[in-house]
Amino acid sequence: MFSLITILLISVASAADPRAPESFQVEFETNVPGNMILNITRKSAPLGVDRFYALVNDRFFDQAAFFRVVPNFVVQFGIAGTPSENVKWDQVIPDDPVIESNVLGSLTFATAGADTRTTELFINLKDNTNLDSQGFAPFGKVVSGMDVAQKIYNPTPGNSGGIDQGQYTNQGNAWLKKKYPKTNFITSAKVVNSTVGSLISVQFPDKCSICEKVISKATSIISKHGCGLVTRTLGLAACEAAGFGPEDPASDICAAIFEASCSLILDAIKEGTREPKRLCDLIHLC
Repeated sequence: MFSLITILLISVASAADPRAPESFQVEFETNVPGNMILNITRKSAPLGVDRFYALVNDRFFDQAAFFRVVPNFVVQFGIAGTPSENVKWDQVIPDDPVIESNVLGSLTFATAGADTRTTELFINLKDNTNLDSQGFAPFGKVVSGMDVAQKIYNPTPGNSGGIDQGQYTNQGNAWLKKKYPKTNFITSAKVVNSTVGSLISVQFPDKCSICEKVISKATSIISKHGCGLVTRTLGLAACEAAGFGPEDPASDICAAIFEASCSLILDAIKEGTREPKRLCDLIHLC
């Protein structure tokens, strides 16, 4: 029998993932040691990027192990060190068409067949273009720290299947660290740049103030209308209410904040978060 907490966790993840920015960067801090920076492009695999963005913002990858290393092939991760997180995100997303290629450094969701992607991903340690025809759709690439990826410890030398994924999923890091004490981890994963954030920072250094003003007006609009085809129109209306009229140079930037972050803000509102500063923190503008 599922507990109430488990049911609530499943219900949170069962809704469609919030729309991610069109492009952004994610930083993985690791205990290899060293960090990796990944460029993520939504058009390469929209559903995959939306899920990845949601996972990063939920801190899913913090303290997640690199549980499978196949030398000169891939390094795999994407099982949370906390079992309840794995329950929460055990929701499949449909496949994306393969647009990019599985080249050295590319980031791709692992699958167990058609339409089975959830949270597990891999980084290609060499050009694996043969995976393209098998439905693996890359959506990002390591642009800094590929040397770190190449140094990740292989916890199961001689066994290309890696750590027992079922055991790790159910028992978490307490089990893994006893069984495989030399395993490397992502210690922290965070979005460090996005198309909206970088645009605001260049043109308007006081991006947090702009964000707080529009969010304070936008929450009621988003609660009433949601996010859809009219998002930009609603955004312009919210910006005008916040004092950024059509002639204001900040108007289009303000609307871009609203448009890019509407789904994330809507989810936060549903969970009871309405304070503008907190909402702006969620979209990395404060």
